[in-house]
Amino acid sequence: MTLKALLLISFVTLTSLFADTSLTDAESRGEIKAKITFLEKQNDELKTKFNNLEDKQKSVEEYKNIIDKQDLRITDLKDTLTLVVGLVALFASIAGYLIYSKAQLNAKAEAQKWLEENSNKLQEKIEDLERDIEKNRKHVEEKTKEYNKTIEDASKSVRDVQKEIEKPSNEDASSQQQKSEQEQTFNFAATLIRQKPESEYTFNEWNILAYDAVYKNKKEDAVFYWTKALERGHASQENLAQALFSKGVILGELNESIKEIEVYEEIDRRFKENKSEKIQEQVVKALFNKGFRLGQMNENEQSIEVYEELDKRFKENKSEKIQEQVAKALLNRGIRLGQMNENTPALKIYKELVKRFNESKNEKIQTTVSQSLINLFESELIENQEWNISLIQQYFEYVKNDKQGKLKLKMLETVKNALQEEQILTLSQLKKEFSDTDFGNWSWKELEIWAEKLEGTEPKLRVQQTIEVFKNWNVK
Repeated sequence: MTLKALLLISFVTLTSLFADTSLTDAESRGEIKAKITFLEKQNDELKTKFNNLEDKQKSVEEYKNIIDKQDLRITDLKDTLTLVVGLVALFASIAGYLIYSKAQLNAKAEAQKWLEENSNKLQEKIEDLERDIEKNRKHVEEKTKEYNKTIEDASKSVRDVQKEIEKPSNEDASSQQQKSEQEQTFNFAATLIRQKPESEYTFNEWNILAYDAVYKNKKEDAVFYWTKALERGHASQENLAQALFSKGVILGELNESIKEIEVYEEIDRRFKENKSEKIQEQVVKALFNKGFRLGQMNENEQSIEVYEELDKRFKENKSEKIQEQVAKALLNRGIRLGQMNENTPALKIYKELVKRFNESKNEKIQTTVSQSLINLFESELIENQEWNISLIQQYFEYVKNDKQGKLKLKMLETVKNALQEEQILTLSQLKKEFSDTDFGNWSWKELEIWAEKLEGTEPKLRVQQTIEVFKNWNVK
């Protein structure tokens, strides 16, 4: 609402108020006339004020127009100021660059002067540094050669220890002196390796740490180190397979049979199709150890299945080392069948083994054949079959330097003869000849079960008494 409208509303309101007032009660007409005169005067004053206000409103609008013009001018001034500031900055940059260039030229001149004055001293310093660098380089080369030589020696020892790990428990181990030398080599190499951050360890270095732990009888540590080595990778397939196999063997020594079997299964899974003979040797050993461990866990049927799979896959392989494992697998398969009272299938396996490997000149295979022959003779005794004389002669040829092997066959002969008569004299003679010999890990279970089933009281009693004497052969 404008100011003019507001004044008009006020005037109308006042007029209506006085118009509505009753005049009948007024004291005189003179008083009314005086009031009218007064109101007219006030009305004139209001008109004057109203006109003044209209003039002032016009002035305000004029000032507003002036202010709008000033705003536009200020905006123009701001734009001009921005341009001026930009030009000043540009000129300042150009001036700074010119000053810097001049300072740079002066600095170069000063530097050149200083170099000319101190060139001889600088040359001497450079030559000293070059000599130090060369000296340090030679030192690093020597230390590197020393380190590499130590690692190489340790790697050779690793190969020797791997052979020891693969040896059956009844085979001769390395000499004490050789073991001591290997232990020193591993210890020195491990000390050098641990000077590096673990993040920089190679497969070979983790592998060396593992064998060092084996020598220190820290088998849990060895398993950990082999795990790290296999995670690192970047090694030949042969070395990876060997590390896995060694890990499995040590897990077996820690009585971690399930984990041991899992490692052997991993070897078979990863390297089954590999054509390398060396790697296939690791695969066949892994399968054999898996079957052996299952047998120790009394999982005879599973053990037999593994041995059958091994024979099926490697029967025709020409490698002597692989055939060593095949022969052992056949032998253990027969043993497991015998322990399950499956003497007829066991006898068949022993005959197959002897037939297949009878002509082998490999000493380890010959040992397996001799073990198979003694088991064959036991099975034929239990099955009431006659022994083959030529095989007996062959067996004695195998064990001519093995008193334990001879004693085993003598024992079976004595038990067999006990079916017919007392063996007191024979037992006495054997005691004198083999007093310092035992039967090793020979199992008496099969003979005892057979003896218990014999017909005839006297033959049965003689056989049982004879078996009991041999069972207590070394008891004083």
